[in-house]
Amino acid sequence: MLQGRTIYWFKGSEVPKGQLELVEGSRVCEYEQEDAADAALHPFTLLVSTAALRRAGVPGLLLQAPAAEVRAEWIRAVSEALPEEPVGPLADSDPLTASVAGKLPAVFHQATVTGRLHKRALRHSSERWTARWCALHGKTIYWFSGYYKLKGSMELTRGTRLRDLAGSRPGAHAFAVSTPEMERAGLFLGLQASSDAQKREWMNALGAAVESLSAVAQL
Repeated sequence: MLQGRTIYWFKGSEVPKGQLELVEGSRVCEYEQEDAADAALHPFTLLVSTAALRRAGVPGLLLQAPAAEVRAEWIRAVSEALPEEPVGPLADSDPLTASVAGKLPAVFHQATVTGRLHKRALRHSSERWTARWCALHGKTIYWFSGYYKLKGSMELTRGTRLRDLAGSRPGAHAFAVSTPEMERAGLFLGLQASSDAQKREWMNALGAAVESLSAVAQL
């Protein structure tokens, strides 16, 4: 679902499983598989990326439409929602064209903090937590399936709030991250560490990232 400048995706419920914010430098285009077998298996695919993803050397959000006209409709809608750049072909030098399958993404090498966490977008206690490799790079949290396949990201904005969920049903090492926009929609990203030390490491790193945003805004 595209709402404003945010793409949400769902899996069998009204609670988003992830989201991608369309910020300055975001792009959308048709995605052509290099492998003929993959192209036949996944036709009508489009790719949405942000500048932060491209700098980190990780792929963007791949969406597969049921038909060419549906893909065209999505590309048009996302293009109209972009703050700046219109849809267009990717340059050969664009890191999005490089395959990262089987490789550790550059974001892990450059991240402030990385590690295996359990995550979910919390709304009610019946939601299932899923293990993900996560990384905080700059002001963006990324989560991956396996060790390289990007599943989603969340950009920290001014006013982002961190909450300790200790004592709640998820567990002693859980915490929540929410931007003002997410809170207005009744949403927040839930993360659960494996220990108090890992939880403190992540909350301290996230807190520093949020504080840096406020400091920049005051300059």
